[in-house]
Amino acid sequence: MNNILKRVGTICLAAALLAGGSVAVSGFTEGSDSSITVNAANTIDVKSITLDKTSVKLDVGKTVTLKATINPSNASNKTLTWTSNNESVATVDKNGKIKGIKAGTAIITVKSNNSRIARCTVTVNNSTVAVKSVTLNKTSVTVNKGKTVKLTATINPSNASNKTLTWTSSNKNVATVNSSGTITGVNAGTAIITVKSNNSRIARCTVTVNNS
Repeated sequence: MNNILKRVGTICLAAALLAGGSVAVSGFTEGSDSSITVNAANTIDVKSITLDKTSVKLDVGKTVTLKATINPSNASNKTLTWTSNNESVATVDKNGKIKGIKAGTAIITVKSNNSRIARCTVTVNNSTVAVKSVTLNKTSVTVNKGKTVKLTATINPSNASNKTLTWTSSNKNVATVNSSGTITGVNAGTAIITVKSNNSRIARCTVTVNNS
């Protein structure tokens, strides 16, 4: 009887393994007439992985979390491994949370147990420091027709990331202003000179032009 059970078990085991299944054997003891039970459960492989983003941008010190979707959703083994090809630029934890370390580019890869992969390109930028205010050294000036006077703008904070300033005159027939803040008197009258940062912080100066 034992020999028969062994042969039956062997055949069932082989059939289950050939079918790509996992096998559990119970109820058989050497030297007994106990029955043998062979259970085969088919393994459902991961076919693909997709990420909710294929590229992301973030500042140094900031984080963003990627979401991975496994196909099919009923895959037997949903274990995922996350890696960064440049951890000096960006790191990633086991949950797909990325952190910017320094400016640069890194590739984040997520891989299933059967080596299906998806990737995301991460661009890390230096933290942006916004302009809080702009001030002028004068709030009003007087200049003769044909003469010039220069305004000096101060940006706060001094380490703002973008220090671009735009200068404009409310009345170019009275006074003009160039990109350096130099005003030229054109005709007698009054004009308002405005300086504006890239994020629309402004300061103004009233210009009075006299005939020379």
